[in-house]
Amino acid sequence: MSPARPETLAPLLWRLEDKHAAVVALGRASGLADPGAVPDGAVDAARALGLELHSVHARYETLPALLRRAGPAVLAVFRPEGPPALLAVCGPVGLGDRVPVLGPDGRRHRVPAAALLGLLREAVEASVAPAVEATLRLAGLPPGRARGRARAGLVARRLQGRPIGGATLVRAAPHAGVRAHARDAGIPGPLLLALGARLATSVVSVGGWGRIGEGALAGRISPGWLWGWGLLLLTALALGQLGALAQGELAIRAGAWTKAQLLRGAMAADPGRWRREGAGGALARVGESQAIEDLVLTGGLGALLALVDLAVAGWVLAQGAAGLPLLLVLLLGGLALGGVALRLFRLRQRWTARRRALTALLVERMAGHHTRLAQAEPGRITEGEDAALASYHQAALPMDRLRVAASALLGGGWSLVALGALALPFVIQGSAGTGLAVAIGGVLLGQAALATVGAQLDGLVGAAVSWGEVGPLLQAAHAPPAPARVAAPAVPAPAGAPLLRADALEVGWPGRPPVVSGAALQLRVGDRVLLTGPSGAGKSTLAGVLTGARAPRGGLLLLRGLDRASLGPEQWRRMVAQAPQFHENHIFENTLAFNLLMGAGWPASADQLAGARALCEALGLGPLLARMPAGLNQVVGASGWQLSHGERSRVFLARALLQGAELVVLDESFAALDPASLRRCLAVALARAPTLVVIAHP
Repeated sequence: MSPARPETLAPLLWRLEDKHAAVVALGRASGLADPGAVPDGAVDAARALGLELHSVHARYETLPALLRRAGPAVLAVFRPEGPPALLAVCGPVGLGDRVPVLGPDGRRHRVPAAALLGLLREAVEASVAPAVEATLRLAGLPPGRARGRARAGLVARRLQGRPIGGATLVRAAPHAGVRAHARDAGIPGPLLLALGARLATSVVSVGGWGRIGEGALAGRISPGWLWGWGLLLLTALALGQLGALAQGELAIRAGAWTKAQLLRGAMAADPGRWRREGAGGALARVGESQAIEDLVLTGGLGALLALVDLAVAGWVLAQGAAGLPLLLVLLLGGLALGGVALRLFRLRQRWTARRRALTALLVERMAGHHTRLAQAEPGRITEGEDAALASYHQAALPMDRLRVAASALLGGGWSLVALGALALPFVIQGSAGTGLAVAIGGVLLGQAALATVGAQLDGLVGAAVSWGEVGPLLQAAHAPPAPARVAAPAVPAPAGAPLLRADALEVGWPGRPPVVSGAALQLRVGDRVLLTGPSGAGKSTLAGVLTGARAPRGGLLLLRGLDRASLGPEQWRRMVAQAPQFHENHIFENTLAFNLLMGAGWPASADQLAGARALCEALGLGPLLARMPAGLNQVVGASGWQLSHGERSRVFLARALLQGAELVVLDESFAALDPASLRRCLAVALARAPTLVVIAHP
């Protein structure tokens, strides 16, 4: 079929000024938008509907891939005649190489991909068409298929790398529900296909064996019956392969979705929570998150498919002798399996907690191994390790015993009970009939299905426990968005007016007594404040509140007359910069320029790089830059150029000063410097920071 001409696709195009309406309609048609939300204004329509928009650009040669995979998306269309327009693509290419397109009439239209590609490329191809035709005339190619291939090759060659517009991808926002994200990841389609293929495979297989068994019992198996049976088995084999392909596609998509959810939650979670758990606790949770993907796909999907087999087995049992008693026995077997799963879940929760504690102990012992060898009493170096291992072992024993008992029950125990229930009608009837044969087949199917569920039970329970372990990450991933923020004033605060004001401020950790209570503070533009106090007095905790890294538990905190909820966390962080304590700061494995300017916007401009170099020289890092072969472009960090303690301190200081914030908070930033370097760096900080707070020990 020849592609449709571009003019025939005009009714499917949206006007450029209707982009937000197209986005809203596309989000709803794709099932990603919250059906109960009502957008208030075009600008916030996507946000109100739980949608997230991503702008991408395409080149001439990458446009086919974008068209096939970008949906749901709004693509820009540039035509040789007429204004630019928009094309709302609902999803990826389907059967028949057709793309679902949402028209302004609200209806879905399936359009050949070649026709849409011609529409999107029409304008840019028209710009090179005269030159290409002239080349073809000089070559003397006659009209025909060869000339068409040559024209396409010349056009592709001339337009390679040429920008050809872009697209706005419509995706589920981070705070959208799990269903929207699953639909966004394309999970429902392969899941339904896998379940449908499994059900069809079971029905076809049972039907084939039932027919051949009925013929054998009746003593009239003909060649036609054998051929039919063979065709049914081949059909079941083909359906099984289709189900396997669907399961593979589901594994890929569900794995990517799981990783995205965990990563999104890790980026949105409160850092203070993980700091309290320590490196070992955080590492243990990372291990649980790593196990989720495999456990969900193997345990969850396998058990779900086995439930389909159980349903088929129940239907077969209902058709045979003693149907009702056998169904009751199957139900009791399912209930027993549920009880085993619940008990195993509780035991695995206890075992996982012991394993997490053991991981935390391992990390702590590995990190402090040198210290314990040098300073701990020799006879107590391994103290506590045997007890932790014994506790872990004790938690694993009942779980292993339950697995063995469940394996024995599901490995043949249910079939013995079912055959016992079937023996009574056999004794009463006195002879074997078709109903008895069907019942025996149902018992075998039920036994196989229960054994499959039992084999996947451990993985399924493990997935549930792991899912609970990383629950805080998932909650953070789907946290509702913050309400609309009030924009910060465009002019600086008037001279003498408080830049920052705190009254009756209470700071502390949840569930603990406040670290700081009743604090009052006023900072005006140009102030230089020294905040001192003994260790553990709450200086760094207070600094985290002033810089917006954490919220106060009570009291009033205003920046430019606005609280954090009104100003917004992003704008607050842009106006207040902090150099955290040395042990909480980090040199990333990247260039020195990145480590200096990561808070000022990256990639950096030439002026920013020049300013960073000048500040480094002012802080006494000039000799370091002179020694580095690549200067500011030298890779530093774990496997790069190693910086001394004092050099790292000055990089942290420069990073805070280069952010251009109105208020700079330096937390123990001079503790690692010698007296001469301290005086030099303090003078630079006093000269560069508009308003400065220095936290130090008395």
